[in-house]
Amino acid sequence: MADGSKRNPVARSVESTPWRWSAHADELGERPVVVVYGGTSTEREVSLASGAAVLAAFAAPGDGPTARLCPEVSRVEIQADGRWDTGSGPSSPAAALETLPPDAMYFLALHGGSGEDGRIAAFLEIAGRLHTGTGHASAALCMHKGRTRLAAAEVGVRVAPGFSISRHALQGELTAYVRLARALPGEVCFVKHATGGSSVHVFRCSTDEEIESALTVLRDTGGDAVVEGGIVGLEVSAGVMGNGRDAIALPVIEILPKGSKFFDYHEKYAADGAFERCPAERLGEVNERAVQAAARATWDAVGGEGYGRVDFIVPGPAAGSCDDEATPVLLEVNTLPGLTPRSLLPREAAVAGLDFRALCFEILARGLDRRALLGS
Repeated sequence: MADGSKRNPVARSVESTPWRWSAHADELGERPVVVVYGGTSTEREVSLASGAAVLAAFAAPGDGPTARLCPEVSRVEIQADGRWDTGSGPSSPAAALETLPPDAMYFLALHGGSGEDGRIAAFLEIAGRLHTGTGHASAALCMHKGRTRLAAAEVGVRVAPGFSISRHALQGELTAYVRLARALPGEVCFVKHATGGSSVHVFRCSTDEEIESALTVLRDTGGDAVVEGGIVGLEVSAGVMGNGRDAIALPVIEILPKGSKFFDYHEKYAADGAFERCPAERLGEVNERAVQAAARATWDAVGGEGYGRVDFIVPGPAAGSCDDEATPVLLEVNTLPGLTPRSLLPREAAVAGLDFRALCFEILARGLDRRALLGS
């Protein structure tokens, strides 16, 4: 089989991109870095793994293009109770911040909850500290799948038939929502926690009883719900580096679950989980470009900055396949995508010519590009 760069012209075109870390190399070698991980969300374990991977990358220069970049690196583990631990024991976020270099770039290796919904970003922005990832407002928008759907649809990105239910409405009678869900196109529907991640509290439902049970679980968690008709096809993900429609779309990765009927938590993170392929083989060049264009349009619609990942289903006749020249259907936007050994974004970046350490510095460089917003 030919190598990815020969088989995939999309991947080849990205490999020639002038990455921002190179333009910021002198500053990246000197500016302190604080890696923030852990957190209070249901994705805490994933964040701990992402944080460990990023710290290991900075600690091992190797012999790659970023070998000469050796910034001072500190760490903050956000405890499950919300306190920050810089290595001297847990304290309040404000107290911990006072012990860290004031000119540091905060590398947010957080997923879900207050780590990804903009609250940590807002705290750092108010304190005048630089951080990686998008700004707090777009992070908050993307954290809510229902609101993300609305923003994307407004710019012409296709979304699945569906609707949102507020946490307050979930406290009432569920029969009407079960009926609405069953009326959606397709044999199954998906009931999702509107602000959940890593497929936690995502339910594939084919009966009234399953829908009502899923909505009851979400009611008990206290969150909003999103209900969508199931779309048959090939699940894919496209990383983006940069701001809005000007962002670089990385080579698309295609996802083929093995044991489950959708890309659930086990399929995402277990060693025997989904088969993920990049460069994509089943997708085709026309569909890949359509996915990348939809990813950039979505990223622009939500005000995305820095880097992120946008997930889609490309419709087809059966699970794991897609039609020629299909229109991608948005699943969700991740503003702080995983950086674990099984994570999608690092694998896409590798095909584009960025090894994991270079990816970490590229993420830092994109954070430096945002500093004009803070006057830093």
